[in-house]
Amino acid sequence: MNFVLNHKWADGNTPIRQEDAEQLIPRISTMGELNEYEALNILEAQAWAFNSRTMKLILASASPRRAQILRDAGIDFEILPTGVHEARARGEGPESMTQRLAEAKAQAAVIKLGRLQEPTIVIAADTVVELEGQAFGKPDSAEMARDMLCRLSGKTHRVITGIAVVRLPDGVARIETECTTVRFATLTPEEVSEYVQTGEPLDKAGAYAIQGFGGRFIERIEGCYFNVVGLPLARLYRLLVNLGWRARPSYSGGTELEHSQGLERYTK
Repeated sequence: MNFVLNHKWADGNTPIRQEDAEQLIPRISTMGELNEYEALNILEAQAWAFNSRTMKLILASASPRRAQILRDAGIDFEILPTGVHEARARGEGPESMTQRLAEAKAQAAVIKLGRLQEPTIVIAADTVVELEGQAFGKPDSAEMARDMLCRLSGKTHRVITGIAVVRLPDGVARIETECTTVRFATLTPEEVSEYVQTGEPLDKAGAYAIQGFGGRFIERIEGCYFNVVGLPLARLYRLLVNLGWRARPSYSGGTELEHSQGLERYTK
């Protein structure tokens, strides 16, 4: 891989030295056979971790469920909600919609952040429930939640999450989709009414929370559990690693909420 000597680190200025490359190449050797272009992309991403001991993560979401997934995984992050309007465009499929909205949320956060010099990755996601070609977002009312639950009752649906990550300051972006199939139990009208009265369905895509009271109605799933909650953790982790992020080696398990420049910061 002598070709790396002709390329720069991710800052675009510093040449990649042979000794630097020799330290990084073993890290990517376990990822299978790569062509030069693929290897260079990974090598440049690893450069961010090599040159910086810390890379800030920013979650462009106000979802407490997504934040909880990251906290439980021992990941430090800050929150920067974006307020992007979540609406389906005419003729748009659920996969395309979630990717578009995730990208819009990430870009809105990038604009809010302005010109950053420190290595940062913005994370954004959008989740939708799809049944027989129709996308279910968050219900606007208890009546809409009741209708969604009645339609999901006794059927298998898909939960689709579009996830977008943007690395700053160079702007490298990745957008992917995760899909999980979920089998819903057959619900009685009383069960639907009682569940809606808990208030839990009102801010959830598809009008249920698998990690909450709604979990009692889930007979089985195929795919990523965290995707149904709202953030496919394994896919996100791989995206972050490929962009140069590295988890810190220790985690105390506790969290504190700090406020700094409009960001909510979760630290250990």
